[in-house]
Amino acid sequence: MVRYVIDDITDDMVLGQSIFSSTGELLLAAGYHVAERYRRRLKELGFRSVFIDVEGTEGVIPETIITDHVQKEVAVSLSKAAS
Repeated sequence: MVRYVIDDITDDMVLGQSIFSSTGELLLAAGYHVAERYRRRLKELGFRSVFIDVEGTEGVIPETIITDHVQKEVAVSLSKAAS
């Protein structure tokens, strides 16, 4: 997987990692082609980049300091605090 800025993504690219909302809801699952309408909506939601499957990087798993689970919990907490 390779991180791409949303503006650099084309319709034929495949999402490498699922994307979740700030409330933990699945927005777009890994394996989907990132069509223009999806890119536009992700930008509206404040996403700047996503992971894309790129040939030759199938075994590459991006390291994160914070796990997906913790990121989702933080996003939910922030969303609740902002309400």
